[in-house]
Amino acid sequence: MKRCMLALFTLLALTCIATAALAGIERVPRTPPQQSPPQQSPPPYSPHPYYPPAHPPVHSAYSQPRPRGPGIVLRGGLSGYYMNDLNNFLDASNALTGTTFSRVDGGGSFGGGLRLLNSRWIAFEADYDRLTGASQDYYANGKIKLDANMVMGTITLYPFYGGGAYFGLGGGAGVIQSDAQLRGVNGQVVALGGWDPAYYAFGSLDVPVASWFAFTVDGGYRWALVQDVTSAGYLPPGTDLDWSGAVFRAGIALYAH
Repeated sequence: MKRCMLALFTLLALTCIATAALAGIERVPRTPPQQSPPQQSPPPYSPHPYYPPAHPPVHSAYSQPRPRGPGIVLRGGLSGYYMNDLNNFLDASNALTGTTFSRVDGGGSFGGGLRLLNSRWIAFEADYDRLTGASQDYYANGKIKLDANMVMGTITLYPFYGGGAYFGLGGGAGVIQSDAQLRGVNGQVVALGGWDPAYYAFGSLDVPVASWFAFTVDGGYRWALVQDVTSAGYLPPGTDLDWSGAVFRAGIALYAH
């Protein structure tokens, strides 16, 4: 009997201890698992020194993003001319009649055009240039004006970039129309007319200054020979006027922004 009472008391004590243990476990607060804060990736481009750009821009810090799209170009420059036929005629006239016409070896130019910068590396242009030049006899008041109008389409590729500037190579083709005039001693004005194809090969330099503005410089060689100009008999038959020669131009480009 005593053994049964001891076993019952032991079972009851174990039951109380287990119940207290379970109650103690339930009273312990459950702490949620620690979650690491979400990592924030740096922005694709930020001027902050601690967040270097993940994809740095193509242009360096001292250059401007190159303008794109349509725009206009205004230029002026100098050109060399190869007026071989005309210079031979003037030399002969000076020797035979005592005139003092100067030889024509070059002149100025000015003009403009429409430009389409389709991408960072290629530009299309439709240009107009007014070529100027003159030879004058100050004693007899005779003068030859060697003006011409030239319309040309060009394509320029810019494969090189450095120092905030784009370096390119280009070429173009168009038409040159002679607007030259000869004014005789008696004051009569004779038009020296004609037109022919013209071509231009050049190197180009573009310096962007703002998203809508850039400086542009180009230089190369122009082929612009007008054959057998009309002269009403004042010049020998078959006389050519040749505006071919080295070219240097500088100007500005304005873009729609």
